[in-house]
Amino acid sequence: MTALGNLWGWGQFFLDAVDQKTKEPIQVKLPSGKTCKRVWASNHPDGPCAFVELEDTKTGVKHIYSAGKSSLGLLGQGDKVKESKEFKKIYYQSESVQYVDLSVGTNAAMAVDADGKIWGWGMNVDHCLGLTDIVDSGILKPFEIFPLNDLNMKAKRV
Repeated sequence: MTALGNLWGWGQFFLDAVDQKTKEPIQVKLPSGKTCKRVWASNHPDGPCAFVELEDTKTGVKHIYSAGKSSLGLLGQGDKVKESKEFKKIYYQSESVQYVDLSVGTNAAMAVDADGKIWGWGMNVDHCLGLTDIVDSGILKPFEIFPLNDLNMKAKRV
């Protein structure tokens, strides 16, 4: 990623997934009017996935976008979306949700929104998304994992 918010990539595996077939470094196509602020990637055997935080150059509003392949839900773009050759905004329950941080693993992703709510999507392997009833099927769009505002949580050094 450059200081101007352009994204560069290399490596045939991912660039093939976003339909930019080259082994040389290349500027990755981003949606018009957006600049890149942060980048995350996952390299699952099911297919590579990348996430970018893009800022609208006119409004300054930031959203998370994804591209690549994932039949297991890691793209987070919604029901039935298992491949995206272009960066597209991940599913947001409403326009008022603003993700401020993201963590991407091999099977699942989690985001924190501006209100401190935790959202997750992808595979619930070993219950990593906090679900006890869904194990092997992919969750194709972000959902609020569980409300933490009712818990009195304290950190303790041991």
